[in-house]
Amino acid sequence: HFGWAIEGAMGSEYKIDASYLSANVNLASQLEDAAKFYKVPLLLSGEFCELLSDNMKQITRQIDQVSVEGFERPVELYTVDVIVDGMKAAQSNDISTEETKRQNRDKKKKIKKIFAKGHMSGQLDADKELRYMLSVQNEEFDEVFEMALDAYIEGDWLTAKKKLEVCLEKRENDGPSLSLYNYIEGLDFIAPDEWEGHRPLFK
Repeated sequence: HFGWAIEGAMGSEYKIDASYLSANVNLASQLEDAAKFYKVPLLLSGEFCELLSDNMKQITRQIDQVSVEGFERPVELYTVDVIVDGMKAAQSNDISTEETKRQNRDKKKKIKKIFAKGHMSGQLDADKELRYMLSVQNEEFDEVFEMALDAYIEGDWLTAKKKLEVCLEKRENDGPSLSLYNYIEGLDFIAPDEWEGHRPLFK
C-alpha cells in the first residue's frame, strides 16, 4: 500500500523504537493478512499500483473492490499471478551447495543493480527466474476474469457467476475467483438492493 503515516518513538528509557501510525499502516497490515484470504502470494492496493510503470501494471490483476474501516472510498485490490516456488524450480537440481551460495550472492548483486537503475520492468523478459514465475499468467484467463469482476461490481451477479465458472474451469484453484464466487453464491447470486460495488474486506 502507499499513503501517509506519522512516525513516533515508542518504548521506555531502556529501549526506544520508531513506530508508524495511520489508517494506511493499518491497511498495509490488513492486506498482508488478506493475501491468505484470497490465496494469493501478493496483494496490492490500487494506490500502490498507480505508482507502477505501465509495463509493471500489465502484470497485475484487479481481483476485488472492498470497503475498509478508516477509508471513505472503496479500496481496489490487485495481485500478481506468479509461481511462488519459481526461483527454486528455475534452478538446476544438480547444482552443488557452494555453487548455489555463489548464485545467490550473484542474484543479490544483480537485484541491487536493477533497483539502482530503476529498470525493473526490463528484467521481466531478461531474467529466466522471473520469466518462469510469470509463466502462469494467461491473457485469455485475465480477460474472462475482468469481465466477471466488472459484472460483480455492477451488480450483474448472474453474469459474474457464469464468467467465474469459466475462470474456475480454466484454473480450478484460483483464489480470487473462488472468493468472489463463494461470496455471491452465499447471497443466491442476487446483488442486494443496497449494493454499491464493494464488500467489506474479509467478507
